[in-house]
Amino acid sequence: MAAYTSAQRQQEIAQLLQAQGAVRSAELAQRYEVTRETIRQDLVALEQLGLAQRTHGGALLRGYGLEMPLDFRSDPSHLKEKIARCACAHIQENHSIYLDAGTTALACVPFLNRAEPLDIFTPSLEAAQLLDATRHNVFVLPGKKRHKNESLLGPWTDRFLRTVHIDLALLGTSGLHGSTGPTTHSYVELNLMQVVIDQSDLTYVLAAASKFQEPGLHTYASWESIDALITDDSLAEKTRASLPPILKVLVAGID
Repeated sequence: MAAYTSAQRQQEIAQLLQAQGAVRSAELAQRYEVTRETIRQDLVALEQLGLAQRTHGGALLRGYGLEMPLDFRSDPSHLKEKIARCACAHIQENHSIYLDAGTTALACVPFLNRAEPLDIFTPSLEAAQLLDATRHNVFVLPGKKRHKNESLLGPWTDRFLRTVHIDLALLGTSGLHGSTGPTTHSYVELNLMQVVIDQSDLTYVLAAASKFQEPGLHTYASWESIDALITDDSLAEKTRASLPPILKVLVAGID
């Protein structure tokens, strides 16, 4: 096995916790061919990030419907790229875009950088760095930095957004299992999302079908207030049928 850096190993352990709910130090040490002390240090680091709760002999996943920092989120099947491509194909005549701080919205950046010039508003520090400011007018929203998703938000953010008009908002979501609309793990994002929807002519939610198997926490809008859901072709027919008829569902690679 090729040697892992501590960051790579911790990322995989975080993903194992998400998938299994618990890990054992002895098994991890064998898997990565390192000492138990090294694994202990990895688990301490994940505990400090709020991703794990250490136990005797291993660790448990901390919390239900856990939000992971950007660096610990993965997309092995490139679904986010496919969803992002579909979303950007529907920009059409829209000139002002709001780009959310989630990882699926972030996947839109390469496609936006090939689009005709736009006014793009975003709270995402990473998106702001990657967007082509020689092509687009890129506006970074004011606010306080939130570490989990490297975004800016707060009363200043909301106040600024109420002064602009947005043609199309591209929003992400946390888990959708049992929810009546898109969700967020952070209650401090609730007002921001509602202001964005209020200021936008169109609101699209970008979500892999697997989100319907994960729990969310705070519902920031009803499906009736969303113009389209962009997802992938693994969305179950039963799940699709449970969505409001008024909601337009676009399937990446098909629509």
